[in-house]
Amino acid sequence: MNKYTLAPLLLSLLTLATTGCKQEAAAIYTGPFGLQMGMTIEQARAVTQVLGSDTRRNVLLVERPPRPIAGFEELSLKFGKEVGLCEIYTAVEIPGDTQDSAIRARFEELTRLLAQRYGPPSVAIDQTVDDERQQVLVSQWLASRGASLEGASEAVLTVGRRDVDPVSIGLSISGPGSEQCQQEQRQE
Repeated sequence: MNKYTLAPLLLSLLTLATTGCKQEAAAIYTGPFGLQMGMTIEQARAVTQVLGSDTRRNVLLVERPPRPIAGFEELSLKFGKEVGLCEIYTAVEIPGDTQDSAIRARFEELTRLLAQRYGPPSVAIDQTVDDERQQVLVSQWLASRGASLEGASEAVLTVGRRDVDPVSIGLSISGPGSEQCQQEQRQE
């Protein structure tokens, strides 16, 4: 083989190798965390790293969603048989001995972060219950009241019980099929 026939042969092999190895681009979803309410379990598996699953309850525990929100590292995804992805739950854990002011500061920081993405909360609750230590902190975004929830119906950020370790600041995002998901779960 001379040098003039080698170049076209190499070019042909290179072209064949690169076109034969093309990978399809991953789907881009515009919903919360870069997921899409209504997506299937298979679609969610394709764009996240699955840590575990409960096939009986149609739940996936995942990390590395396409569009993460700082502080929320792992997501629990709930799927309905008919409606697909219907709920996303995640939480930030804080040591139980953390001062109330630090818990409040973290809650407010997360509320600001979510407000940058979804707009101002539709409802904000900040009140004392029973004794001075039990503060109820809730920020709620409702699509029905103008929140830009990327295809979801509601997002709720709450501080969990403070007498447990760790204290949890939870974020629950519900899609249009959330009620149907809950009905399916009750029937099982």
